Amino acid sequence: MEAVKGFYLDVGWGTYGFKAGPIAGKCLAELIAKGKAPKLIEPFAFSRFGEGRLVGEKAAAAVSH
Repeated sequence: MEAVKGFYLDVGWGTYGFKAGPIAGKCLAELIAKGKAPKLIEPFAFSRFGEGRLVGEKAAAAVSH
């Protein structure tokens, strides 16, 4: 699996995810500026799909949609 060089995407927010927007933007800006993911977003690397690494969803909102 190969990522598209220079393509960054922040998606998947649901329920009250708008509250996380500022920190998501800060982390994404740091990733772009420094070329290295901040520790907070390392688990969400694109490579996790090819490696079969799942991200836990225990803290996901339990809200019916």
